[in-house]
Amino acid sequence: MGIEILWLVLRKNKTLRRIYSLPGIHGLIRRFVETVLPSGSRRLLTVRNGIGKGLRLILDPRWEGALWEGTYEPEVQAIFSKHIRAGTILYDVGGGVGFYSLVAARLGAQVFTFEPDPHNAEAIAHHARLNGLDGSITIVGAAVLSYVGQVGLVPADQSRGHGNAFIASVKEGRIIVPCTTLDQFATENPPPNFIKIDVEGAESEVLKGAVQLLKNIRPLILCEVHDSANERFCVDWLTRVGYDICW
Repeated sequence: MGIEILWLVLRKNKTLRRIYSLPGIHGLIRRFVETVLPSGSRRLLTVRNGIGKGLRLILDPRWEGALWEGTYEPEVQAIFSKHIRAGTILYDVGGGVGFYSLVAARLGAQVFTFEPDPHNAEAIAHHARLNGLDGSITIVGAAVLSYVGQVGLVPADQSRGHGNAFIASVKEGRIIVPCTTLDQFATENPPPNFIKIDVEGAESEVLKGAVQLLKNIRPLILCEVHDSANERFCVDWLTRVGYDICW
């Protein structure tokens, strides 16, 4: 039994979880786990359940267990299962580790994955090759915003699995990356009928740059909203262009 499988078994054991919470025991077990399976570890794992079952991913088993077990965001998985099929053109805005891009490609979609963080973009490319799906996934190493140009980026923290990058000003960003709009991208590539947006607070900017797509193509949009300001903007923006919103 690999240490990652042992960790999975122990983590799900209710008795051991109660013991773990006892004063004095918590620290001992935490130090033991950190010794045998330190944060930042990477293992080649096979997704065990869910819509991604059978996909092979290189993950940190301590912090990305939900992806490995197939229990990650079940509502989103259900939406993908219902709406993604052969012929779907997906714009995956904020690709992360590539899980949803891989799932969609395996269901027959043509996928354009936008991921400005270089480490995460390389992880997506590697996962696509591992699963024989690289022919169906185009990785775009750019941020998606309301303008075309450049933007600062705070790269993802990789200490607890594949983290998320954050948009910043050019002065505040640790690196500078290109940015584009979905409207501009769609003038040179097939337009989407499904857009997934998960961009850590920049979702309003993504929608501002998709005016023509929303007006003329009207793709299905699945958007994670990160704060109340983005919530108000997204609800107002999408309602004004005739979208029905379901939380």
